[in-house]
Formats: sequence, structure tokens, C-alpha cells
Amino acid sequence: FTLSRRELASSALVAGGLGVIALSEDAAASSTPAATPAQALGATLSLELLAVFAYRRVETHPGLRPLVTRVVSKYLLQEQQHVQALTDQLARRGGTPPSAPADGIAADAILSAHGGTVSFSALHSQRDCLKILQQVEEVVQGGYFLAVAQVADPAIVRTFAEIMANEAQHLMSLTGLLHPNGIDRAVPYAFVEG
Repeated sequence: FTLSRRELASSALVAGGLGVIALSEDAAASSTPAATPAQALGATLSLELLAVFAYRRVETHPGLRPLVTRVVSKYLLQEQQHVQALTDQLARRGGTPPSAPADGIAADAILSAHGGTVSFSALHSQRDCLKILQQVEEVVQGGYFLAVAQVADPAIVRTFAEIMANEAQHLMSLTGLLHPNGIDRAVPYAFVEG
């Protein structure tokens, strides 16, 4: 009995999703302060808006190879879908969406507040662009990791888990583009922390 890669990945996502739900239940029972659904959605939406800003900024960089431009454009569309999904859930719960970063200075401040060290004003090469996208993806994943531990609503936890898995795919791919001969560097971490 052998599973195809698709079946194996599907099984892993289901198991991971169940683990995330269990983690959320454990966190709810522990001393972790619970966030309201609107607070958790607003926090993750803020990070997704940072990701959209980052991908838009990088997409038009003249130093990108065509392959990288295609990847960045594809991921930008996915980030916009994440924003829409979170905005829809936030609206259903009566929340107000946060504002997107207005410029590179605002985006730098958000990234820096979450431990980022790269600046949107220092995108001189394809390498710089990939490095900032890596950092943004790491920040976004960390935001979902924290949010899942604070929310008990199964619909929101599922949305967070699905988006977080997609963000992990982005990070792995970006790392592969940044280090094309270092597959070991592109392998996802076993544990993501916020």
C-alpha cells in the first residue's frame, strides 16, 4: 500500500489541522489570554496586508528574473485571497478591517515590530527582494501561530490553519529561489513559533 504524494500531503494537512485544533483547545484551557474572534482576525489581517504590500513592492522591481517575477505575482494573488477570506470573516463578526501600510516606512515599522531586520528602502537586488519576502512570510506564519492559540472558534482556526500552510509553502519556495543549490535550507522548520 503506497500513498501518492497528493494523498500523503492531504493526510499531513488533515493531521496538521487536527493538531492545530488540539493546540487551540489546549491553549484555551491554559493561561493564554483568549482573543475575541474579531481581534484575532484583525491581527492576522494586518499581517496579510503587510504581505500584500511586500509582494506588490517586490513584483515591480526591475532586478527580478522572469521566473521570480512569475512566482511573486502568483503569491501576490494568493495573499490577496487571504485578505479577502479574513475580511469576509471579520465582517461577519462585525469587525472593522485594519488599514494597509501606506508606504515603505509604515511597512518597515510593522515588520520591525515583529522582529524583521530588512527594510523596504533597501531593495537593491533580487536577493534583497527575496530576503524581505522571507521575513514577511516568517512574520505572517508567526502571527497565525499565536492567533490559533488564542481562538476557540473552529471556523476561524480552520481558516488560519489553511492560510498558515499556504504561507509555509511560500516561505519554502522563496528560500529555494534564494538558495537554489541548498535544498536543506528550503525544507520547512519542524516547529513555527510566533
